[in-house]
Amino acid sequence: MLDPLLRRFVEATNDADAERELNALIEEHALPLAKAIVGRKLRTVSGDRPGGLEASDREDAIGDSMLMLVDRLQAARNDRRQASIESFVDYSAAVIHSACAHHIRRRHPERARLKNRLRYVFSTDSRLALWKTSDDELACGLAEWRGDMPDAEAARALPLLVERAGRRWTTFTRLELAAAAVELAAAVGKPVDFDAVVAAASSGIVEPRGQGDLSTLASPAPAYDAAIDRGRFLELVWHEVSRLPLRQRLALLLNLRDSGGGGLLWLLPIAGVATVRQIAGVLEIPDGEFARLWREIPLDDTAISARLGCTRQQVINLRMAARKRLVNRVGEPSRDPAGRGSPPGPRGNLRAVSASLKGNA
Repeated sequence: MLDPLLRRFVEATNDADAERELNALIEEHALPLAKAIVGRKLRTVSGDRPGGLEASDREDAIGDSMLMLVDRLQAARNDRRQASIESFVDYSAAVIHSACAHHIRRRHPERARLKNRLRYVFSTDSRLALWKTSDDELACGLAEWRGDMPDAEAARALPLLVERAGRRWTTFTRLELAAAAVELAAAVGKPVDFDAVVAAASSGIVEPRGQGDLSTLASPAPAYDAAIDRGRFLELVWHEVSRLPLRQRLALLLNLRDSGGGGLLWLLPIAGVATVRQIAGVLEIPDGEFARLWREIPLDDTAISARLGCTRQQVINLRMAARKRLVNRVGEPSRDPAGRGSPPGPRGNLRAVSASLKGNA
């Protein structure tokens, strides 16, 4: 089923009409949505303080999301099998959230790592809870508050509470992080927006140098032939993933993350290996539902177990079985004498795809 907003673009009979309809979709619908989503997400990173870096980040993230969306829409026009987008707004929001999350991970890796750790703690500790609100945002707090709406006034107290404690959350062990989260939730006294907790906990983080660092002038990009080999290997892995039993596919892909805990499923559309709709098809999740789920990925094992109707340990077992089958079919990592990743062959470099596939996440 195709959203009526998209019909005139997808069914345009010439390039000029298609370009006009695409510009209308972007300018009238997608761009205002991107400005709202990106502005809200980046404020949780840098706070409400004005500054050139924040403005630059915002424009970059909006630009990234629009480029990704245009690419996906062009693919839908060129291949009608990809054109079944039931809600253009929901689809656009999923793409924008994905692009924004990628931008934040790239520019603020330490904060992204802490956010992933906090999400795990709030999702798995029996004293805490993390839930989605009626406006499709994440709230958190003590377990007995689950389902309540977050309190904006309470959230404003979070930075002062964290500052008074005088501790660096990035140095905590898992148990210390859980204890600190429980202490903070009890002190604030009400449910709050999860991003507000992340913003407070990550205050004071100094990210690795980027701009102005001469060492970044040397390009880390792989040689062209190596890039082609890795692209082919990604396609091979994706083909083998699509042949896994459904429950193994769900346990693996919905939790797919790198060694720092960041999600990796967004790489597949960017690399041209699979569209968001094709990923939804492999997971046998309806497009509209998957568009809403996309912004929450990677899911923790508790959420996946609820979806599959099984225990958390069974989810772990399913993922282990999936990893074992993939390793048997596409191989273990190999390295050349200089220490660089060798172009993958029949038993190529599985680490290049994700440490999660090998169980290191």
